[in-house]
Amino acid sequence: MADEDPSIADVIGEVRRQLEQARAEGEKSSLRFDVGPVELTFTVAVEKKNGVGGGLRIWVLQAGAKHDASNTVTQTVTVTLSPYEVAADGSHVPIDVARLRHGRPDGT
Repeated sequence: MADEDPSIADVIGEVRRQLEQARAEGEKSSLRFDVGPVELTFTVAVEKKNGVGGGLRIWVLQAGAKHDASNTVTQTVTVTLSPYEVAADGSHVPIDVARLRHGRPDGT
């Protein structure tokens, strides 16, 4: 696995960052979008290492990247995310790209 290969967590973190950016930018517009399920499909490499310090490693393949395929199997993985915010009382609140109704779900 090369250092530049993203993990599934890296990709989900970037999707989260971009949704937050879209919401901030959407505050300037009267056109809003509800955020529904977000489906991501990845081609991942799975490598199993035997022996001490071995284990299983999974990373997202990048288009055009070259990898040593000797001990690596590729799989397609689909992850469905259902974004929400957490209110002060701990309940889940659906979000839209630019929530301005009452500020944030915690009332601020």
